[in-house]
Amino acid sequence: MPPLPKPWKRFPGFTLAELLIALAILGVIATFTVPKILNAQQDSRKKAVFKETLAALSNLTYEAAREGSVTNATTEWSYVLNNLNYAKICDTNLNDQGCWAPPLANNIYGFVLHNGAAIISFNAAPFPNESLQIDWNGLEPPNIAGEDILAIQVCFRGGELCPNPSTPGQIYVTPGSVYETLYQSIFE
Repeated sequence: MPPLPKPWKRFPGFTLAELLIALAILGVIATFTVPKILNAQQDSRKKAVFKETLAALSNLTYEAAREGSVTNATTEWSYVLNNLNYAKICDTNLNDQGCWAPPLANNIYGFVLHNGAAIISFNAAPFPNESLQIDWNGLEPPNIAGEDILAIQVCFRGGELCPNPSTPGQIYVTPGSVYETLYQSIFE
């Protein structure tokens, strides 16, 4: 007669305790890596949106300078309206029209681009001193200068504000400003 199988005979495999320990280790690793992956993804999106927006503005200023069609703030505004590829324009109240996170003055002009970036003029008149702010993620927080908001100078016509006053069609950030670090990080 053959021997009866032993009830205590061990079969190859992992015990429940070993599986739980492995899952705990994977959970600890995930808690450290997932936030870093999400931050890296957001940083790369931020850089891409800023680069695309700056490239559009740079091309716009270069073409305006090349054509010589921009002679004052009024012609700048017309040139921007006719040549910038925007998804939405806010020409009376940025807050009510959904172009910028409040609070801002009611008489500031701005655009929302197709990539979600918002661009506004610093002053009440359209681009009077060619100073702009760009918020790469539009109305989404944090809406803090130097984090998701970049201030730039756009030189349509050349002049004293430009780093090279005789060369129109430039974009630059004021050296030593809170925006300089953000601007440099975009192009790393």
